[in-house]
Amino acid sequence: MLEYKSSKLLGKGEIQAVCKAVSAFANSAGGTFILGIDASDEKLALDGGWRESSKLDWLHRAINSGTFPAVETVDIAEISAETGRYYVIAVGVSPKAPHQSQDHRYYKRRGSHSDPMEHYEIEDIRNRPKNKALPLEISLFPQGQLVSFKLRNVSNSEVIDNLKVGVEANFPFERKALARLKERGLRQLRPSVEHVFLIDSFFTILNANPEPELQVSVTYERHGHFERDSITFYLADYMNASIVKTPVVSALGDLGGKLDTMAKTLEKLCRHAETFERATDGSGLRLSQRTIKSLLKQDQRFDPTEFDWEGYRIILDITTDEAFQFYHIFGVMGGKHERMARYKEIPAALRERFEAVFKVDVESDED
Repeated sequence: MLEYKSSKLLGKGEIQAVCKAVSAFANSAGGTFILGIDASDEKLALDGGWRESSKLDWLHRAINSGTFPAVETVDIAEISAETGRYYVIAVGVSPKAPHQSQDHRYYKRRGSHSDPMEHYEIEDIRNRPKNKALPLEISLFPQGQLVSFKLRNVSNSEVIDNLKVGVEANFPFERKALARLKERGLRQLRPSVEHVFLIDSFFTILNANPEPELQVSVTYERHGHFERDSITFYLADYMNASIVKTPVVSALGDLGGKLDTMAKTLEKLCRHAETFERATDGSGLRLSQRTIKSLLKQDQRFDPTEFDWEGYRIILDITTDEAFQFYHIFGVMGGKHERMARYKEIPAALRERFEAVFKVDVESDED
């Protein structure tokens, strides 16, 4: 369950040596592969480590691209010393075994060596009962223009304990709200329960960085052991490129569409009934609600919080980018000072056009 190589392997870029050892451990009982040990002259000693820039990302990419299916039960630790960097690759037993190495062969551990597997050994591993998949699902949860991520316990019976979540990104966002997820976490996540956590709007994120990345890392306890998982979301892929919906969201959307159709039909019937019931106002004139408000000198402008960016674009006949600016102020959560500051950044002519149709009372908004 232990193998080691010299740091020189990193300089040669020998992906095959790494993939061979990792796939062999994954196909067997797991093990540890260490880079940075000199085994010449039958003596084991640290070789000073890798002296150039970090190879951590290279190792992850090498394993992902050089094993099939990609071995996911891998945890790589980079240890920095005065002389250089050492790498410890811990490989667990894989529920997706058997894994093929880069040279299209299957390996397993025999003693202290990684040897090619016989056909019957490959079939034996392939036919073993597979371990249950990890119960925690991490997914991006885009809702219109809002970016959220979701944690869901997909198991029907397992309980996830002591779940701690770390969130990192290459764009600014309100980190204090999520800090408690890393410090305290969730004591327990019951079966089939999910939590959704808001990050920000696509508009704000893409303005800060055109290629935004969001990384969610988790640790939790399962059957007395700690599990780790991490996933990176490339948010630019989700904007103007694809629509991501879970089956539940899609079903609710279909139901919402049907309810909207029913509501419009009922509204139309009500209008017809009111027409017959109150055809005139007593003077022989039919007056609309807007006409009555105008006569009473009441404000007829719309409430901007009742519309989305597309509503602003259609009503005001403005560009999509201009509509997103208003939506970011009135359609996304924020405090009154922040909203006022953002509203004043919009050109005066565009604000005047907006205020002719919509009520604007930013100063009275509450945090």
